[in-house]
Amino acid sequence: MLPSTLISRPKKANLEMEKVVRFQNGPCQSASRMGTCYTDGVSSGSCAGGFGVCCVFTLGCGQTTRDDCTYLSRTAPTGQNNCQYTICKCSTNICRIRFDFLHLAEKMTMHPFCILVSQYVCGDDMAATHLSNQCYTMCFRSEEGKCAICYQAVDVVGQGSFGLSKTVEAIVVSGENNNDCFMDYLMVRNRICGRFFHLSAQRNKRVNNDEAICSSQRPFQITFKTDEDEITLKATNMPDQNEQSGSPGGITGFNLMWTLQDC
Repeated sequence: MLPSTLISRPKKANLEMEKVVRFQNGPCQSASRMGTCYTDGVSSGSCAGGFGVCCVFTLGCGQTTRDDCTYLSRTAPTGQNNCQYTICKCSTNICRIRFDFLHLAEKMTMHPFCILVSQYVCGDDMAATHLSNQCYTMCFRSEEGKCAICYQAVDVVGQGSFGLSKTVEAIVVSGENNNDCFMDYLMVRNRICGRFFHLSAQRNKRVNNDEAICSSQRPFQITFKTDEDEITLKATNMPDQNEQSGSPGGITGFNLMWTLQDC
């Protein structure tokens, strides 16, 4: 995010003094909601030691935003079936957008809702956190003449796209398989966890790079399993004891692409 610059020029004894204050347009806390710190705007509170104003951005249906920390809101029930928003990057190095469902009625198209949208820069593994207590299977339809499927981690500039759980090694991040994966993992032929999407031919062999994993087992499917919490010991930065330590982080989750293979 670009920094804000505030210039004040108090006059004393016929001398003009200039004071320059620079601060990041980062998150700030208003009286009731999160906002973004700017030098001016519709204020919902102060920030940057009183030099900035905390601006809260709320969008209605059909509107567009280029600001971080924006609320998508509908405050009253309507008969409108579709409600579209356009979220543009607040800077060129944004790689992730997060949606926090603060209030969501059972029938979203007819009732009020409030969703917080946050943007995160590339390489910020701390911004990505997969969900807890998950256990579901993703199925992929087979096409005629296709006998196998291959999965591969998506190449994201500046950060890894696969990270589940801690590692076995204390010094380096690595990919883990089978018995080492018992908290958070993907099941593709065998259990896969750690910081790299890799299925070693040797049982429990640790690796430090991503690879394509293929399977001819029918039906084509991947199972995702996570436990109730993350291991994030603040006192250590070792990836075998802290899932937030190392890059990619073990809290990242996964982002895979898949392709069907000819018979």
